Amino acid sequence: MSDAPMAELVQKEKELRALLSARGYPCHDPLYTFILLPNDFLPTVRINYQGMVHIKTKETLWPRRDLA
Repeated sequence: MSDAPMAELVQKEKELRALLSARGYPCHDPLYTFILLPNDFLPTVRINYQGMVHIKTKETLWPRRDLA
């Protein structure tokens, strides 16, 4: 959510895609990943502040990394 003009938001989204791509993110649209992974309908993994977490064992599969 933002109150910035749409043209500015489009540019920011392009910058985000370029940043993620430069760091090896393989997917076409990163926003779908941000929307999907925190949801509670995934049976074994979730993404949260710690990173990718296995729900049943509470093990962090991939720790979070700062992008910038």
